[in-house]
Amino acid sequence: MNSRTLRARCYSLEKKHAVSLFSPMPLLIRHGEAGHSFQRKNRNDEPSLIFGQLLTRQLLRMKLTTLISHSQTTLFKVLQGASQERRAPEGADVRRQSLARDWESSFTSWSDPPSDAEHKRCERVIRAIRTAVANSTKLQTRNILVFTQGSFRNRVNVRQESDVDVGVMLYDYFLAQYPKSKRNVDFGNSDANYSFIQFKNELEEALVGHFGRAAVKRGNKAFDIKASASHVEADVVPLFEFRRYWDDGSYRAGVALLPDNGSLRIENYPERLVEYWPPTPLHYENGVAKNDQTSRRFKGMVRILKKLRIELEAVGNTAATAIPGYLVECLVWNAPNWCFDRDKWEDRVQSVLRYLWQNTRDSALCDKWCEVDDIKYLFHFFQPWTRERAHAFINAAWDYIGVKPV
Repeated sequence: MNSRTLRARCYSLEKKHAVSLFSPMPLLIRHGEAGHSFQRKNRNDEPSLIFGQLLTRQLLRMKLTTLISHSQTTLFKVLQGASQERRAPEGADVRRQSLARDWESSFTSWSDPPSDAEHKRCERVIRAIRTAVANSTKLQTRNILVFTQGSFRNRVNVRQESDVDVGVMLYDYFLAQYPKSKRNVDFGNSDANYSFIQFKNELEEALVGHFGRAAVKRGNKAFDIKASASHVEADVVPLFEFRRYWDDGSYRAGVALLPDNGSLRIENYPERLVEYWPPTPLHYENGVAKNDQTSRRFKGMVRILKKLRIELEAVGNTAATAIPGYLVECLVWNAPNWCFDRDKWEDRVQSVLRYLWQNTRDSALCDKWCEVDDIKYLFHFFQPWTRERAHAFINAAWDYIGVKPV
């Protein structure tokens, strides 16, 4: 039996039922008449038939070459012909130490959020940014929302993530994307005389006026606010409301920005930020729902795998270096709820890793996975990461903690 066959059998024995996870330029305009609500269809929960077919074909191509017994656990290695060769674990000495470790104790500690003191340092910089915007004579007359986003808002941050992401959204105007052959007038909207770059410049003036020029660095997408003795570092992202319209006048709402270097618009869906937006659940709402469905274990699992990634990087594992914390969160969100239905953290972590390892081996098994917003595809070409890199990280995590057969 080779390593991939072993992992496939571990997965199939553990899996209670198959789960298939599916989900189905810039123009600045003034607000027109309110659009209709848009609600995405439910995720497809039917079993995936292609999974078994692809897995069977892959396994038949594999050739067993070596069987190695280790003192703490049994591992299987395979050199493949037609299929991809599995990389050997990096740092054998480090790995031997990790296998003898009390992982349940480590995982239990890692699952907890940062301390109250760390949380307060984050809150201080958020309040300071709100004050900077409120004191600006140019911005105080506009409709602006200052909000937290990213790992801090979603409660999946770890202590090593020392900065906090703060969005500053202007919603007097919005960026829009229309269906082909449709224009402003078709939806009761009109062009505005205020640009995104003007808003970003005014926000920069406000931040410099409050924090000082030395503490504020303008980037292509956001402003970096340096940390101080009282608050953590912050990334301040200027944003406009964004609407993606459909032919019937309904739209999906989110936020968007235009980078300074003139590259394409970047849009995101952090949460339902204002009352008139359609009631479509976005990143924050979907994360809360997943956490509730898993007995409040989803966010703890994200923190655990983030800490594991940080530790792997610290011991020199190159597979962990290229994986951002946001991708870790999205990977865990795509693991089915039954992976979290275990009594101990060690068993839950191994269950999630088994599922992720099995389903990132081939693009056909995960090409419909989405980010936590359930809108943007996780592994399509526009992403800054790839499925192969995600799989390499999961493989490294598997080896490091010594995932066991079931």
